[in-house]
Amino acid sequence: MTGRIEKISLEWFLTEPALFMVMCSHNIVANTDMNCPMRSGQRRIEYNPILCKDMTEEMLRDHLKVECIRILLKHPYSRQPVGCSPQAIVAGSNCVVSDSYRKWTIRLDSPKDYKLERGECFEFYAKAIEKLLQKAQQMQTAGDKNKQKSSKARIPQKVKGCAERGDIDSVQLWEEDELAVAEINQMIDTLMFNKHWGSISANMIESLIASTKVKIDYRRVLQLFRTEVISSKRRLTRMRPSRRFGFDYMGSVHQLTSRLLIAVDTSASVSNDMLSDFFGVINRFFKYGIETIDVVMVDTEINGETMSLKKAKKGGIKIIGRGGTDFQCVIDYVAQSKTRYQGLIILTDGEAPTPTLPPFFRVPILWALIKNSYNSDKLKEIGRLCYIQNI
Repeated sequence: MTGRIEKISLEWFLTEPALFMVMCSHNIVANTDMNCPMRSGQRRIEYNPILCKDMTEEMLRDHLKVECIRILLKHPYSRQPVGCSPQAIVAGSNCVVSDSYRKWTIRLDSPKDYKLERGECFEFYAKAIEKLLQKAQQMQTAGDKNKQKSSKARIPQKVKGCAERGDIDSVQLWEEDELAVAEINQMIDTLMFNKHWGSISANMIESLIASTKVKIDYRRVLQLFRTEVISSKRRLTRMRPSRRFGFDYMGSVHQLTSRLLIAVDTSASVSNDMLSDFFGVINRFFKYGIETIDVVMVDTEINGETMSLKKAKKGGIKIIGRGGTDFQCVIDYVAQSKTRYQGLIILTDGEAPTPTLPPFFRVPILWALIKNSYNSDKLKEIGRLCYIQNI
Protein backbone atom coordinates (compact mmCIF):
# COMPACT_ATOMS: atom_id res chain seq x y z
CA MET A 1 0.00 0.00 0.00
CA THR A 2 2.88 2.37 0.79
CA GLY A 3 4.29 1.84 -2.69
CA ARG A 4 0.95 2.62 -4.33
CA ILE A 5 0.63 5.90 -2.41
CA GLU A 6 4.22 6.86 -3.25
CA LYS A 7 3.50 6.21 -6.93
CA ILE A 8 0.48 8.56 -6.80
CA SER A 9 2.59 11.18 -5.04
CA LEU A 10 5.23 11.02 -7.79
CA GLU A 11 2.53 11.42 -10.45
CA TRP A 12 1.18 14.49 -8.68
CA PHE A 13 4.66 16.04 -8.63
CA LEU A 14 4.20 16.64 -12.37
CA THR A 15 0.42 16.91 -12.74
CA GLU A 16 -1.05 18.15 -9.43
CA PRO A 17 1.32 20.67 -7.73
CA ALA A 18 -1.28 21.75 -5.15
CA LEU A 19 -2.07 18.20 -4.04
CA PHE A 20 1.63 17.29 -4.04
CA MET A 21 2.42 20.21 -1.72
CA VAL A 22 -0.22 18.98 0.73
CA MET A 23 1.15 15.43 0.61
CA CYS A 24 4.64 16.73 1.38
CA SER A 25 3.40 18.82 4.31
CA HIS A 26 1.70 15.86 6.05
CA ASN A 27 2.92 12.50 7.26
CA ILE A 28 1.30 9.48 5.57
CA VAL A 29 0.50 6.98 8.33
CA ALA A 30 -1.15 3.52 8.28
CA ASN A 31 -3.85 2.90 10.89
CA THR A 32 -5.81 -0.38 10.98
CA ASP A 33 -7.87 0.63 14.03
CA MET A 34 -10.03 3.25 12.30
CA ASN A 35 -13.33 2.43 10.60
CA CYS A 36 -12.89 4.74 7.60
CA PRO A 37 -10.58 4.25 4.59
CA MET A 38 -8.78 7.58 4.99
CA ARG A 39 -8.79 10.66 7.21
CA SER A 40 -6.67 13.74 7.87
CA GLY A 41 -5.75 16.06 10.72
CA GLN A 42 -2.98 16.74 13.23
CA ARG A 43 -0.56 17.16 10.31
CA ARG A 44 -0.96 13.65 8.99
CA ILE A 45 -3.05 11.67 6.51
CA GLU A 46 -4.02 8.27 7.88
CA TYR A 47 -5.20 5.32 5.79
CA ASN A 48 -6.50 1.90 6.68
CA PRO A 49 -4.53 -0.70 4.64
CA ILE A 50 -7.28 -3.29 5.10
CA LEU A 51 -10.08 -1.05 3.78
CA CYS A 52 -7.89 0.35 0.99
CA LYS A 53 -6.43 -3.01 -0.15
CA ASP A 54 -9.07 -3.81 -2.78
CA MET A 55 -9.43 -0.28 -4.14
CA THR A 56 -8.54 0.46 -7.75
CA GLU A 57 -5.80 3.01 -8.40
CA GLU A 58 -8.45 5.61 -9.34
CA MET A 59 -10.40 5.08 -6.12
CA LEU A 60 -7.28 5.27 -3.96
CA ARG A 61 -6.20 8.41 -5.81
CA ASP A 62 -9.61 10.01 -5.24
CA HIS A 63 -9.57 9.23 -1.52
CA LEU A 64 -6.21 10.99 -1.29
CA LYS A 65 -7.59 13.91 -3.34
CA VAL A 66 -10.50 14.30 -0.94
CA GLU A 67 -8.22 14.58 2.09
CA CYS A 68 -5.82 16.96 0.32
CA ILE A 69 -8.68 19.25 -0.74
CA ARG A 70 -10.08 19.07 2.79
CA ILE A 71 -6.70 20.18 4.15
CA LEU A 72 -6.43 23.05 1.65
CA LEU A 73 -9.88 24.17 2.77
CA LYS A 74 -8.57 23.93 6.36
CA HIS A 75 -11.57 21.94 7.56
CA PRO A 76 -9.50 19.68 9.89
CA TYR A 77 -7.77 22.71 11.46
CA SER A 78 -10.57 25.28 11.77
CA ARG A 79 -13.14 25.62 14.53
CA GLN A 80 -15.82 23.00 14.02
CA PRO A 81 -19.39 24.28 13.62
CA VAL A 82 -21.02 24.48 17.04
CA GLY A 83 -23.71 21.92 17.80
CA CYS A 84 -23.01 19.67 14.80
CA SER A 85 -22.53 15.90 14.99
CA PRO A 86 -19.57 14.15 13.32
CA GLN A 87 -21.92 12.88 10.60
CA ALA A 88 -23.09 16.41 9.77
CA ILE A 89 -19.54 17.78 9.86
CA VAL A 90 -18.18 15.17 7.45
CA ALA A 91 -21.20 15.46 5.14
CA GLY A 92 -20.89 19.26 5.15
CA SER A 93 -17.21 19.03 4.29
CA ASN A 94 -17.92 16.53 1.51
CA CYS A 95 -20.55 18.85 0.01
CA VAL A 96 -17.85 21.47 -0.47
CA VAL A 97 -15.14 19.05 -1.65
CA SER A 98 -17.41 17.31 -4.18
CA ASP A 99 -17.44 20.46 -6.35
CA SER A 100 -13.65 20.53 -6.70
CA TYR A 101 -13.61 17.97 -9.56
CA ARG A 102 -16.14 17.04 -12.20
CA LYS A 103 -15.90 13.27 -11.79
CA TRP A 104 -15.21 11.10 -8.77
CA THR A 105 -14.84 7.33 -8.67
CA ILE A 106 -15.94 7.34 -5.02
CA ARG A 107 -19.29 8.44 -3.64
CA LEU A 108 -19.24 11.85 -1.96
CA ASP A 109 -22.08 13.74 -0.37
CA SER A 110 -23.28 16.61 -2.54
CA PRO A 111 -25.66 19.50 -1.79
CA LYS A 112 -28.18 17.92 -4.15
CA ASP A 113 -28.42 14.87 -1.88
CA TYR A 114 -29.83 17.08 0.88
CA LYS A 115 -31.81 19.41 -1.41
CA LEU A 116 -29.44 22.27 -0.64
CA GLU A 117 -28.03 24.92 -2.95
CA ARG A 118 -24.52 24.61 -4.35
CA GLY A 119 -21.77 27.12 -3.66
CA GLU A 120 -22.35 27.51 0.08
CA CYS A 121 -19.69 27.27 2.79
CA PHE A 122 -18.77 24.30 4.97
CA GLU A 123 -20.44 25.75 8.10
CA PHE A 124 -23.71 26.31 6.23
CA TYR A 125 -23.89 22.71 4.99
CA ALA A 126 -22.93 21.23 8.36
CA LYS A 127 -25.63 23.18 10.21
CA ALA A 128 -28.28 22.52 7.56
CA ILE A 129 -27.57 18.77 7.52
CA GLU A 130 -27.52 18.67 11.33
CA LYS A 131 -31.05 20.13 11.38
CA LEU A 132 -32.18 17.46 8.91
CA LEU A 133 -30.60 14.74 11.05
CA GLN A 134 -32.29 16.04 14.19
CA LYS A 135 -35.64 16.23 12.43
CA ALA A 136 -35.26 12.66 11.19
CA GLN A 137 -34.33 11.48 14.69
CA GLN A 138 -37.34 13.23 16.23
CA MET A 139 -39.64 11.55 13.71
CA GLN A 140 -38.13 8.15 14.49
CA THR A 141 -38.39 8.67 18.25
CA ALA A 142 -41.97 9.92 18.08
CA GLY A 143 -43.09 6.95 16.03
CA ASP A 144 -45.92 8.99 14.52
CA LYS A 145 -46.68 7.25 11.19
CA ASN A 146 -48.91 10.04 9.91
CA LYS A 147 -46.25 12.61 10.68
CA GLN A 148 -43.66 10.49 8.93
CA LYS A 149 -45.82 10.25 5.81
CA SER A 150 -46.51 13.99 5.72
CA SER A 151 -42.84 14.81 6.24
CA LYS A 152 -41.40 12.19 3.90
CA ALA A 153 -41.14 14.61 1.00
CA ARG A 154 -39.38 17.19 3.17
CA ILE A 155 -36.71 14.85 4.55
CA PRO A 156 -34.24 13.72 1.86
CA GLN A 157 -33.65 9.96 1.73
CA LYS A 158 -29.90 10.60 2.00
CA VAL A 159 -30.34 11.79 5.60
CA LYS A 160 -31.14 8.32 6.87
CA GLY A 161 -27.94 6.86 5.46
CA CYS A 162 -25.94 9.79 6.82
CA ALA A 163 -27.30 9.20 10.32
CA GLU A 164 -26.55 5.48 10.28
CA ARG A 165 -23.02 5.41 8.85
CA GLY A 166 -19.94 5.52 11.06
CA ASP A 167 -18.38 8.88 10.30
CA ILE A 168 -17.18 9.51 13.83
CA ASP A 169 -13.69 8.19 13.04
CA SER A 170 -13.38 10.57 10.08
CA VAL A 171 -13.16 13.64 12.34
CA GLN A 172 -11.23 12.16 15.27
CA LEU A 173 -8.07 14.05 14.22
CA TRP A 174 -9.87 17.36 13.64
CA GLU A 175 -8.94 20.09 16.09
CA GLU A 176 -8.38 23.83 15.90
CA ASP A 177 -4.77 24.62 14.98
CA GLU A 178 -3.96 28.25 14.14
CA LEU A 179 -0.36 27.46 13.19
CA ALA A 180 -1.48 24.81 10.69
CA VAL A 181 -4.01 27.26 9.23
CA ALA A 182 -1.28 29.89 8.79
CA GLU A 183 1.00 27.36 7.06
CA ILE A 184 -1.76 26.25 4.69
CA ASN A 185 -2.56 29.88 3.88
CA GLN A 186 1.09 30.41 3.01
CA MET A 187 0.93 27.34 0.78
CA ILE A 188 -2.13 28.77 -1.00
CA ASP A 189 -0.35 32.11 -1.47
CA THR A 190 2.56 30.26 -3.13
CA LEU A 191 0.20 28.40 -5.44
CA MET A 192 -1.59 31.64 -6.29
CA PHE A 193 1.72 33.33 -7.14
CA ASN A 194 2.92 30.43 -9.32
CA LYS A 195 -0.57 29.72 -10.74
CA HIS A 196 0.09 25.98 -10.61
CA TRP A 197 -3.19 24.51 -9.37
CA GLY A 198 -3.36 21.36 -11.47
CA SER A 199 -6.89 20.11 -12.14
CA ILE A 200 -8.57 21.91 -9.22
CA SER A 201 -11.67 23.72 -10.49
CA ALA A 202 -11.79 27.50 -10.89
CA ASN A 203 -14.57 27.82 -8.30
CA MET A 204 -12.57 25.85 -5.77
CA ILE A 205 -9.49 28.00 -6.45
CA GLU A 206 -11.56 31.12 -5.73
CA SER A 207 -12.78 29.57 -2.47
CA LEU A 208 -9.24 28.66 -1.43
CA ILE A 209 -7.93 32.16 -2.14
CA ALA A 210 -10.88 33.76 -0.31
CA SER A 211 -10.28 31.49 2.70
CA THR A 212 -6.84 33.01 3.28
CA LYS A 213 -8.35 36.37 4.16
CA VAL A 214 -8.47 36.92 7.91
CA LYS A 215 -12.00 36.85 9.27
CA ILE A 216 -12.33 39.02 12.33
CA ASP A 217 -14.70 37.67 14.97
CA TYR A 218 -18.07 39.30 14.31
CA ARG A 219 -18.66 39.66 18.07
CA ARG A 220 -15.64 41.92 18.40
CA VAL A 221 -16.69 43.95 15.35
CA LEU A 222 -20.24 44.41 16.66
CA GLN A 223 -18.92 45.51 20.04
CA LEU A 224 -16.67 48.12 18.43
CA PHE A 225 -19.48 49.26 16.14
CA ARG A 226 -21.85 49.65 19.10
CA THR A 227 -19.32 51.87 20.86
CA GLU A 228 -19.00 53.95 17.70
CA VAL A 229 -22.71 54.57 17.12
CA ILE A 230 -23.90 55.21 20.65
CA SER A 231 -24.39 58.92 21.26
CA SER A 232 -25.08 60.62 24.56
CA LYS A 233 -27.42 63.49 25.31
CA ARG A 234 -26.65 65.65 28.35
CA ARG A 235 -29.54 66.91 30.47
CA LEU A 236 -29.21 69.12 33.58
CA THR A 237 -30.99 67.99 36.74
CA ARG A 238 -31.37 69.08 40.37
CA MET A 239 -31.58 65.45 41.43
CA ARG A 240 -27.84 64.99 40.95
CA PRO A 241 -25.04 67.21 42.34
CA SER A 242 -22.40 68.78 40.13
CA ARG A 243 -19.14 66.85 40.32
CA ARG A 244 -17.19 70.08 40.76
CA PHE A 245 -19.48 72.32 42.90
CA GLY A 246 -21.83 69.89 44.66
CA PHE A 247 -25.52 70.78 45.14
CA ASP A 248 -24.85 74.50 44.57
CA TYR A 249 -25.06 73.77 40.86
CA MET A 250 -27.13 71.38 38.79
CA GLY A 251 -25.69 68.02 37.90
CA SER A 252 -26.17 66.26 34.58
CA VAL A 253 -27.71 63.02 33.27
CA HIS A 254 -26.61 61.41 30.01
CA GLN A 255 -29.44 59.71 28.11
CA LEU A 256 -28.45 57.30 25.37
CA THR A 257 -30.62 58.07 22.35
CA SER A 258 -28.99 56.29 19.41
CA ARG A 259 -31.07 54.97 16.51
CA LEU A 260 -29.92 52.03 14.40
CA LEU A 261 -31.09 50.88 10.94
CA ILE A 262 -30.69 47.31 9.67
CA ALA A 263 -31.01 46.79 5.91
CA VAL A 264 -31.59 43.21 4.72
CA ASP A 265 -30.46 42.45 1.17
CA THR A 266 -33.38 40.38 -0.15
CA SER A 267 -31.50 39.35 -3.27
CA ALA A 268 -28.92 37.49 -1.19
CA SER A 269 -29.13 33.89 0.04
CA VAL A 270 -30.67 34.94 3.33
CA SER A 271 -32.74 32.15 4.88
CA ASN A 272 -35.32 32.59 7.61
CA ASP A 273 -33.06 30.76 10.09
CA MET A 274 -30.17 33.08 9.25
CA LEU A 275 -32.39 36.13 9.72
CA SER A 276 -33.61 34.82 13.06
CA ASP A 277 -30.06 34.15 14.29
CA PHE A 278 -28.81 37.51 13.02
CA PHE A 279 -31.64 39.47 14.67
CA GLY A 280 -30.98 37.60 17.90
CA VAL A 281 -27.30 38.60 17.82
CA ILE A 282 -28.18 42.23 17.07
CA ASN A 283 -30.68 42.30 19.92
CA ARG A 284 -28.10 40.87 22.31
CA PHE A 285 -25.39 43.38 21.41
CA PHE A 286 -27.60 46.45 21.09
CA LYS A 287 -30.10 45.75 23.86
CA TYR A 288 -28.83 48.64 25.96
CA GLY A 289 -27.88 52.12 24.79
CA ILE A 290 -29.94 52.05 21.59
CA GLU A 291 -33.32 53.77 21.63
CA THR A 292 -34.66 52.39 18.33
CA ILE A 293 -33.65 49.60 15.93
CA ASP A 294 -35.47 49.69 12.58
CA VAL A 295 -35.42 47.05 9.83
CA VAL A 296 -35.93 47.53 6.08
CA MET A 297 -35.70 45.21 3.07
CA VAL A 298 -33.78 46.24 -0.01
CA ASP A 299 -32.73 44.97 -3.44
CA THR A 300 -32.54 47.70 -6.07
CA GLU A 301 -34.87 49.83 -3.92
CA ILE A 302 -36.38 49.93 -0.46
CA ASN A 303 -39.18 47.32 -0.32
CA GLY A 304 -42.07 47.52 2.09
CA GLU A 305 -42.27 49.64 5.21
CA THR A 306 -39.77 50.21 7.98
CA MET A 307 -40.50 47.99 10.97
CA SER A 308 -39.10 47.55 14.45
CA LEU A 309 -36.58 44.82 15.26
CA LYS A 310 -39.05 43.38 17.77
CA LYS A 311 -41.65 42.87 15.06
CA ALA A 312 -39.06 41.48 12.64
CA LYS A 313 -37.88 38.95 15.25
CA LYS A 314 -41.43 37.70 15.74
CA GLY A 315 -41.67 36.83 12.06
CA GLY A 316 -43.15 40.10 10.90
CA ILE A 317 -40.59 40.35 8.10
CA LYS A 318 -41.48 38.67 4.81
CA ILE A 319 -38.77 38.54 2.20
CA ILE A 320 -39.87 40.38 -0.92
CA GLY A 321 -37.90 41.67 -3.86
CA ARG A 322 -35.38 39.02 -4.98
CA GLY A 323 -34.19 41.29 -7.78
CA GLY A 324 -30.71 42.71 -8.30
CA THR A 325 -28.84 44.58 -5.60
CA ASP A 326 -28.06 48.28 -5.32
CA PHE A 327 -26.66 49.53 -2.03
CA GLN A 328 -26.98 53.15 -3.18
CA CYS A 329 -30.70 53.24 -2.36
CA VAL A 330 -29.92 52.32 1.27
CA ILE A 331 -27.34 55.08 1.59
CA ASP A 332 -29.71 57.62 0.04
CA TYR A 333 -32.54 56.44 2.31
CA VAL A 334 -30.44 57.04 5.44
CA ALA A 335 -29.17 60.39 4.16
CA GLN A 336 -32.68 61.66 3.32
CA SER A 337 -34.64 60.05 6.15
CA LYS A 338 -36.33 62.28 8.70
CA THR A 339 -35.17 59.81 11.34
CA ARG A 340 -31.60 60.62 12.26
CA TYR A 341 -29.79 57.29 12.41
CA GLN A 342 -26.48 56.95 14.24
CA GLY A 343 -25.61 53.59 12.67
CA LEU A 344 -26.38 51.41 9.62
CA ILE A 345 -25.93 47.61 9.41
CA ILE A 346 -26.36 45.94 6.02
CA LEU A 347 -26.89 42.16 5.92
CA THR A 348 -25.81 41.07 2.44
CA ASP A 349 -23.71 38.75 0.29
CA GLY A 350 -21.82 41.81 -0.98
CA GLU A 351 -22.38 41.02 -4.66
CA ALA A 352 -23.16 44.55 -5.91
CA PRO A 353 -21.36 47.75 -6.92
CA THR A 354 -19.88 49.83 -4.12
CA PRO A 355 -22.17 52.78 -3.27
CA THR A 356 -21.08 56.41 -3.25
CA LEU A 357 -21.47 58.27 0.03
CA PRO A 358 -23.09 61.72 -0.25
CA PRO A 359 -21.14 64.76 1.01
CA PHE A 360 -21.17 65.09 4.80
CA PHE A 361 -22.48 61.52 5.27
CA ARG A 362 -21.35 60.69 8.81
CA VAL A 363 -23.38 57.59 9.66
CA PRO A 364 -21.10 54.60 10.53
CA ILE A 365 -21.72 51.55 8.32
CA LEU A 366 -21.23 47.87 9.17
CA TRP A 367 -21.29 45.34 6.32
CA ALA A 368 -22.43 41.97 7.73
CA LEU A 369 -21.47 39.56 4.94
CA ILE A 370 -22.96 36.08 4.74
CA LYS A 371 -20.05 34.85 2.58
CA ASN A 372 -16.72 35.93 1.13
CA SER A 373 -17.30 38.53 -1.59
CA TYR A 374 -15.18 39.76 -4.47
CA ASN A 375 -16.28 43.27 -3.45
CA SER A 376 -15.35 43.01 0.24
CA ASP A 377 -12.14 45.05 -0.04
CA LYS A 378 -14.01 47.97 -1.62
CA LEU A 379 -16.83 47.78 0.93
CA LYS A 380 -14.23 47.89 3.70
CA GLU A 381 -13.19 51.35 2.49
CA ILE A 382 -16.55 52.88 3.49
CA GLY A 383 -17.35 50.94 6.65
CA ARG A 384 -16.52 48.12 9.02
CA LEU A 385 -16.71 44.52 7.81
CA CYS A 386 -17.54 41.22 9.45
CA TYR A 387 -18.53 37.73 8.35
CA ILE A 388 -21.48 36.07 10.04
CA GLN A 389 -21.10 32.56 8.58
CA ASN A 390 -20.51 31.02 12.01
CA ILE A 391 -23.44 32.60 13.84
